[in-house]
Amino acid sequence: MAEKKLRIWDAHVHIFPPRLFGAIWQWFERYSISLPYRGISSAEAAGHLRGMGVDKAFLLVYAHRPDVSAGINRWLYNFCLNNPMFLPFGCIHPGDRMLNGVIEEALDVFGFCGFKIHCMVSQMKADDPSLTPVYREIERRGRMLVVHAGTAPMPAPWLGLDNIERILYAHPDMVVQVAHLGHFEIEKAARLLENYPRLFLDTAWALGNSYMKVDQRAVCDLIKAFPGRVLYGSDFPIIPEDPGMGIEKLVNLLPDSIIQDVLYCNAEKIIKGLSRPASGKLS
Repeated sequence: MAEKKLRIWDAHVHIFPPRLFGAIWQWFERYSISLPYRGISSAEAAGHLRGMGVDKAFLLVYAHRPDVSAGINRWLYNFCLNNPMFLPFGCIHPGDRMLNGVIEEALDVFGFCGFKIHCMVSQMKADDPSLTPVYREIERRGRMLVVHAGTAPMPAPWLGLDNIERILYAHPDMVVQVAHLGHFEIEKAARLLENYPRLFLDTAWALGNSYMKVDQRAVCDLIKAFPGRVLYGSDFPIIPEDPGMGIEKLVNLLPDSIIQDVLYCNAEKIIKGLSRPASGKLS
């Protein structure tokens, strides 16, 4: 790794309330996916990121069923108050009985940057009509959607970038971050970047590991073609390797002229461009 100190914003980090965190680890264990950070606590995860020099991190939570969003979001708000390095993205489920209330509390009262939607977890396509009210309110408030809708690290019936394109077309003013660099449809991801200026991709799981093989040259070419549209993301701690290895891969792949754009500048510009409440508690 380069000897000079790198500034890092991690645009894809997951920390959850303890009980939910435990259930997530059990899911991976059930499918025999071995992850070295299994069982790490919220406080330990935050400390690990600080220890490796992360300045800020997008903290992403998600709802696996209706009517759990509000409780998770309240936990997230309090966690981020005590850990100001994290920029919170709340969860939402279109089946929430108090959907408007959940949206208003997360975006207006708590001042979250936006929402994270995990299409595989919710078993719902990104362009499902029930999500339209959520997208409409994100767009209206000038916030951001982070969405796991690509086919990496494992395909599922609810995934695919065609679903994302329909969202981008219908909500042209919404900032959208697609996880995992659009794998395994990287050519389609490049076309979407050409056509939709508010679309961004993150690098979580996108550089390859023991569970996911990728063409690193294709990854490098995509990032060099769109250096202002790609954000470093680790997916920590739900990853099979030390997040420092992902940074090292990027440093080795990319020219010095764009590495800091990917590691922090692009994420910082996005956050500065969002419209957020004036309370300032989480800014």
